[in-house]
Amino acid sequence: MKCRFCQTELKNVFVDLFNSPASNSFLTAAQLNEP
Repeated sequence: MKCRFCQTELKNVFVDLFNSPASNSFLTAAQLNEP
């Protein structure tokens, strides 16, 4: 994982939210089965 600002490789990752949905973007149960 790299720093977004300077592109330096990070040695210690505190939290990785890469695959988390954006705020107010959680899917409903019905949306989980949509293509």
